[in-house]
Amino acid sequence: MPNTYGVDNDGIILNTRYSDLVRCTEKGVLTVVKELLFGKKRYQGGITEFGSLRHEMFYKESIKTGRIPKCFTDALGINWKVSKCEEQMNHTIFPCVELWSTLDAYCPSEKRIIDYKTASMDIAKIKDPKYVESVKHKTELYYKRSRQHLCYALQLMMSGEIPKHATYLVEYWNEDRWKNKQLVCVGYQRIDVEISLNDIVDFKNNWLKERCERLLVARDVFMNDSKIITK
Repeated sequence: MPNTYGVDNDGIILNTRYSDLVRCTEKGVLTVVKELLFGKKRYQGGITEFGSLRHEMFYKESIKTGRIPKCFTDALGINWKVSKCEEQMNHTIFPCVELWSTLDAYCPSEKRIIDYKTASMDIAKIKDPKYVESVKHKTELYYKRSRQHLCYALQLMMSGEIPKHATYLVEYWNEDRWKNKQLVCVGYQRIDVEISLNDIVDFKNNWLKERCERLLVARDVFMNDSKIITK
């Protein structure tokens, strides 16, 4: 997959990731395929770069300690042992579609997927409990509705591990951090999601299947229509 995992798309096997599949809506799928086939570099803004930096810091700490980062232990009172830190997974999840993922961490004793997230708050409003509660509520709804943990769960299951839980560990920072270069951590949040075997199977047979089929149809459009390819 270009600019991501060092795997090139040859127009036959599509190497993709969850973030690509999320964008494979009826309107967005042609753009995704164009990126995959022709190696268009994805935009990475200040927020995304900061999140990547924090992930790298979490990875280095967990490799040394064998546990989740201390900042989450101090803030949330959890001290799980973790493995598979930043482990890459790739599986053929549909004919001609190879799915690539990078797992943040996994807690074997809990059968728990760990996914680190960085989020933002307005530092001028953090003394208002209603504001903080509102932001955390929206964040919780967003990640509980996400299918990313099901994507990880499917690939873990294909490797012989069946997870039962996913936990999003969220670290909040001042929302203007990329502008004024001042970093202020304003809080943490734990979001738990239960995972059943039925959840994984339903995800694979419905949402994932639909996105992969749409991706392949769009691939054929680009490969067979020279007018679209040259645009």
